[in-house]
Amino acid sequence: MAELVRVEVRRGAGARARAFVGEGAAAVDVTGPITQAIAHALWRARGGEAAENWADAEGVVEHLLALRTARATEVKPLPVPMPARSAARKKSRR
Repeated sequence: MAELVRVEVRRGAGARARAFVGEGAAAVDVTGPITQAIAHALWRARGGEAAENWADAEGVVEHLLALRTARATEVKPLPVPMPARSAARKKSRR
């Protein structure tokens, strides 16, 4: 039985890893939805600019995919800044 999750790394300028779920022609690229979910979680946790959250989410996904394809000792920890939310932002979310 083949693996359920497959990671592909494309070569070339601006190459990024992609995550696929499923086998063969039925495989679905889930990279975008995973990035979207992380960006949304970052927005809920810290607010801020959507583009900044998306860029950080892409970095997290790249990091997770690197962990999947490499030994854990080869991957350095990924810092994602999480500034404290302002009191006004906390009140508006209630």
